[in-house]
Amino acid sequence: MTRAVVLAVALLLAGCSTGQDAKVTEKADYHYQLASGYYFDRNVPMAIQELDTALVLNPRHEQAHFLMAFINMGRRQYTEAILHLKAALEIKPDYFEARENLGAVYLAMQRWDDAIGALEPLLNENLYATPYLLHNNLGFAYRNKKNLDEAIRHFTQAVFLNPRFCLGLFNLGEALAAQGDAPQAVRQFKKAVEKCPNYADPYYQLGVVFEKRGRVAEALDYYKLCIKHGGETPIAERCRTRVEGDVL
Repeated sequence: MTRAVVLAVALLLAGCSTGQDAKVTEKADYHYQLASGYYFDRNVPMAIQELDTALVLNPRHEQAHFLMAFINMGRRQYTEAILHLKAALEIKPDYFEARENLGAVYLAMQRWDDAIGALEPLLNENLYATPYLLHNNLGFAYRNKKNLDEAIRHFTQAVFLNPRFCLGLFNLGEALAAQGDAPQAVRQFKKAVEKCPNYADPYYQLGVVFEKRGRVAEALDYYKLCIKHGGETPIAERCRTRVEGDVL
């Protein structure tokens, strides 16, 4: 067999291999699309079945790993979620949603250092779409590590980036209150209820601050607003306890 013939055979075999790989990839994509449809139809068992098939066909299908992780997160199967999110990031290091959700899983598991380690690389990504949420999550992790200075820094940045971010305003208020800065805490809680009047948690914290300062009438007013806007939630029940018990 001449060299030219050998080369032709090699190219033919390579073409066949490439064609087979493309068909397998296409088939994996098909099963991933089926899984997405099942998931949005709330048929989670079938979604998982199709994702398993997709990942057998193509273990490097980052979207299938991400959706599987998302399902595991919803089921609080955090260890499995972490495995799939890490696999997605290994395949696609700039998969921002996977990194964001990896941080969220660690937060849910109260693994604060791991959450910070997962999330901090996003600080340098100019294309990341929701940096205010990133700063809020980092602030939450530092708050739970008792590092109030870092928590306040991140919460402040979160509300700077999104001034209407009521959760960020509330978290900043809590961190300031924990640091002993009651006037600034009150300011942030008031901003939160100004922008989100039906948000019950800041009313409770305002009641706590004013109760500690001996301003009982104002505390009662805020606890009552908390009850009004909190409905049947646990925070409304806490406010009801304050009105019916300790404050009066």
